[in-house]
Amino acid sequence: MSDLGGRNWTPLLVPVGAAVLLTAAWFAVTSGPRPQGPPGTPEGAVQSCQEAVRQRLANPGTATFSTVRWDRGATVWLVSGGLSAEAADGSLVEGRFDCEAIETSGEVVTLVLPSGL
Repeated sequence: MSDLGGRNWTPLLVPVGAAVLLTAAWFAVTSGPRPQGPPGTPEGAVQSCQEAVRQRLANPGTATFSTVRWDRGATVWLVSGGLSAEAADGSLVEGRFDCEAIETSGEVVTLVLPSGL
C-alpha cells in the first residue's frame, strides 16, 4: 500500500474492516422483521405477548421490542425481551418484559412489564 503521510496504514485496515463488517451483520440480524405465526408456535406466542404488552401501554405506538426470546415450558411458551416505550407522562421507560402464553392457543396468561409503564 502506498505511504500516506509517512505511515503504512495496511495493519490498521484489517481490524477496521472486520469491525465494520461485524457491525453491519449485527444490524442486519437485529433489525429484521418480527416473528409472526399461528397459535401453538413460538412465533405466535411472541406475537400474542407483544400485542398484550401494547394493550397495556399508555402510548402503544412507541413500543420497541429487542432481543425477544422464547422457550417451551410445560404447557406454555415463555417469552421475554427488552422493551422501550413512553409512559403516560411522556418519559421513556426501558426494561425487560416477561410473558407466558398458552402453548396451544397463544392466550396470554401472565405478563410482567417494567415498572413505570
